[in-house]
Amino acid sequence: MYAPPAIDNKGRIVNNILQRLRSVVRFSVAVLFWLHGLFLLYFPAPPLARWAHKLHLDVSEFLVIFTLALLTVLSSYGLRKFSFDIAYIYFFPFIAVYYLGRIFFSAGKAAFVALQSSQHSGGKEGPTAEAKVLEAKVVPALGPSEKPPPPVERRNIWRGFLSNVWRPFRQFALLWCLLLLLSSKLLLVWLALAVVLFQLGRVLARVAAIAVFSLKWLTGLDERIRAYLEDSLQKLASLPADAELVGDTTIIVGAALLARLAVRFFQNRKQISFGLVVLSVVFFAVVYLYLGLLFSFVYYGLARVQSVPYAWSSALVTSIFIPAAYGDLPANVWLKLVGGIHWVCVIALGTGAVLAYFQKKLDEVYGVAQLVRSRLETPEIKFKLDFFEKRIRTVPAPQQAPTKPP
Repeated sequence: MYAPPAIDNKGRIVNNILQRLRSVVRFSVAVLFWLHGLFLLYFPAPPLARWAHKLHLDVSEFLVIFTLALLTVLSSYGLRKFSFDIAYIYFFPFIAVYYLGRIFFSAGKAAFVALQSSQHSGGKEGPTAEAKVLEAKVVPALGPSEKPPPPVERRNIWRGFLSNVWRPFRQFALLWCLLLLLSSKLLLVWLALAVVLFQLGRVLARVAAIAVFSLKWLTGLDERIRAYLEDSLQKLASLPADAELVGDTTIIVGAALLARLAVRFFQNRKQISFGLVVLSVVFFAVVYLYLGLLFSFVYYGLARVQSVPYAWSSALVTSIFIPAAYGDLPANVWLKLVGGIHWVCVIALGTGAVLAYFQKKLDEVYGVAQLVRSRLETPEIKFKLDFFEKRIRTVPAPQQAPTKPP
């Protein structure tokens, strides 16, 4: 006889234990927090300087590392759970009143039930719990053709653990930049520089992926739009005049009406071009400034580990005005190499290049809009489109119930 493994039950038990532990910790923290806030219990301030001295760190370094660890734990814990726990602690006085009311209600209910049971028993003792027979749950045996369920994979557990360990190096870029700026330990400077370089590479890879995906998506966009609209108009032309507006007919008529709205929209060429310019400039400015900030810390970190005198403020100004300020970088091969990469990225992602490409694609879409417009102006398409549009907009009047004669 085969008994299925109780892995799910164990996981459920562990989950219940963690939930109870979370409730106890949350309740204890709320009680201590409000006792301290009401001046009923005093907690001294944490001795940060003493802890930092034991770890052989400055106070600023300790604060940055402690913030990194705290944010890592909170992000692993879950923002939704953390927000709920904070709200629980903040509104705990009202929750305490609810708890007291529930305790009094439960106590009164138990006393009432005990009193009623003693009155109705009449001195006769009922069957005790020891005399009750428990039904045994028999696990059915598996047939020869049946297979035992596969064991639960533990890969997700290890993946989640490794993800939580790797999380501080994938996120919190500004905190690593701050550690690079404030740290006086060479080992921490090297670590912060490596993390900032890694996160800068991730940002550049994401920007490149977005650019490649956008180019791939925009390639042949005008042909896809034209083919779709031509197919919709051709189906509209083949519809009979008495076709019911249900199912596919509604979709065909809706696509044709959408094509006419799109043609009218693309007639406002100046407004569309102006909106495209604004969006391109805003997108480029955000990416440019963020990359400039990260590159400034890379310049500063490379200068620190090589004992090159270079202030972060100077690195920030040079990074913001790259490529014009490329010559202001110190005469160091690594700084010049990173500056060259920065220069290439700025030129490749320049707002002029982005705007020129999108403007070219927009011109192609304008050409498709003109073709569709000429197709919509043919007598057959125009007549059927106006006819079906009137049928869609026509709302039948509600029928009045016949009045009964007195």
